[in-house]
Amino acid sequence: MVDVASSWSASGQRDDSISNGSSIPSEVADLARKYDYVLPDPRCSLQRVVVDLKLKIRNAVKLQMRMKQGAVQLAKATKRNCDLLKREMRDLSDRISEMQEDLQVLNVYDTGAFGKGVSTR
Repeated sequence: MVDVASSWSASGQRDDSISNGSSIPSEVADLARKYDYVLPDPRCSLQRVVVDLKLKIRNAVKLQMRMKQGAVQLAKATKRNCDLLKREMRDLSDRISEMQEDLQVLNVYDTGAFGKGVSTR
């Protein structure tokens, strides 16, 4: 999980910019890189970036959960508890947990400016 406290400077001021001078917090920029999300131009609002990135991560979580469900069904269908399937299910569970932690980090920046059903573009 990303350390939220690490983005505070020694003077107590929050460091909300990344090296290129953008207004995107470094935590959000790191998560964008992690999930191959291309940050829009610097004029784009933080809320739009957060909402788009959360949507991308949620879709990835759904995909991982479907894969895990398939692995569980395969294990049941073959009636074997293969070590490979167990390892795959454990890895999928770990990835899902990590993605959910990343969503929690993004929730810090989400003020609800863009609600459901409202276009962010």
